[in-house]
Amino acid sequence: MEQLDGYCERAGFELWAEPINAVTNMAFLLAAFALGRYLKAVETQTGTRDPDADPGAHPDAIQICLAPGSLMLAKGTLWHSGGANKSDAPRLILTPQYCPGWVRPLENMSLSVPKEIAAELPQRARELIGYSIHPPFMGYVDGVHPQKSLQAETKNP
Repeated sequence: MEQLDGYCERAGFELWAEPINAVTNMAFLLAAFALGRYLKAVETQTGTRDPDADPGAHPDAIQICLAPGSLMLAKGTLWHSGGANKSDAPRLILTPQYCPGWVRPLENMSLSVPKEIAAELPQRARELIGYSIHPPFMGYVDGVHPQKSLQAETKNP
């Protein structure tokens, strides 16, 4: 962590309380913008949302502002959101998210069951073999829910 400390911006020492682990995600900023630690953090501060419309207020939320070229590491369970983009430039961010091989099941069930058979299975069975996501988007394929590929299979046998 000492080497990492020299290259990362941080709001306070408490952000390093959680060690980097298998569910750590990273964000590499290509343009400057703010990330909120909780869903409510940025949106209510920028006035883009009604504070009362957000269930579960987090008064301890912090705003993390990052410059271009910054790298943010966060546990995959971190609640966050982007604030309103009030600049003239688009916000660009690379967020490579992955799961290490040892976290995956021994056998890739979604590939071992032919799509035409998987399309006929009950929804829960399809979810259990991998045609599902963890909200909001963990497990998607090419930006969409994996069950969309099964819908295409039933329309084009």
